[in-house]
Amino acid sequence: MSIDWTKVVTPADKFEQARERKYQEISQAYKEHVAGSVMTSLGFPMQFDMKDSLMVEGAIKIAQASGATTIYLTDAEDVTHYDIPLADAQTVLLEMSTAFAQAHAKKQLLRDDISEAQTKSDLDSISW
Repeated sequence: MSIDWTKVVTPADKFEQARERKYQEISQAYKEHVAGSVMTSLGFPMQFDMKDSLMVEGAIKIAQASGATTIYLTDAEDVTHYDIPLADAQTVLLEMSTAFAQAHAKKQLLRDDISEAQTKSDLDSISW
């Protein structure tokens, strides 16, 4: 009987597989987090992934270009809020962008932790 050494899984291989699973776990948790919403200073929740922020930014730019002083925003619960002053809309955009940036920074820090993990216990201690 001969052993096919190309199919032998070493402890190091198992650890690298666990590391890859942890990267995937953190990526999924990040995606789920940014698919959620952030409570704004205007008292309503806004979705805050990149697409949502770009849509609000676009609405602000269109209003500015057309001379409008207010816009409407549709929140994360699909409720439309009318007559939002542009300055308030810009504050909401900043809050949305900040929430997204903070989530991204957290994901990157956790990825660094995964990269630096030396043991399975180290990996197991990393969570969103």
